[in-house]
Amino acid sequence: MNKRSIFIMLFALLAIMSLAVSVSADQDGHDNWCNEDEYGCWVTDEDGGKCYIMFWSEEARAYFMGGHSKPGELVTDKPNTPGGRMGMNPSLKRNWRDIWIDLLNNHRALLESQGVDVSELITTTIKGFENDIANGVQNEGDIIESARYWDEAYTSDEKNK
Repeated sequence: MNKRSIFIMLFALLAIMSLAVSVSADQDGHDNWCNEDEYGCWVTDEDGGKCYIMFWSEEARAYFMGGHSKPGELVTDKPNTPGGRMGMNPSLKRNWRDIWIDLLNNHRALLESQGVDVSELITTTIKGFENDIANGVQNEGDIIESARYWDEAYTSDEKNK
């Protein structure tokens, strides 16, 4: 082999290695890196401060975001993962409707044992809350808080059976 062939082989090898490194980098959208604290997941913003991208509770979301995001929109369960590494989860876009639907479905056995048609209850509950929001009787945060209350009540009833 002459020097030119060796040079071409080394160049090709380096090119393949650089492609392999870039492909294996964490740029596929399935993983995200963030810093965690007691309020949520944050990244450093342009000014060097904390910029929260998700929260572990509705209270933390409301404190930091106020009206800049909808209740429940940026709230998720804190993942039990080391170093803030977590998979991207489509459930992060849950809203009060999703929370109520999950709540009623999770307690379906209890409700049906009481003679409740859960599908009908979901429909009437969602319509009722939509009317409350439209008429200013409740806001989305109130509805999410109400879901927490009912979840605790249903869970207590299930334990007592």
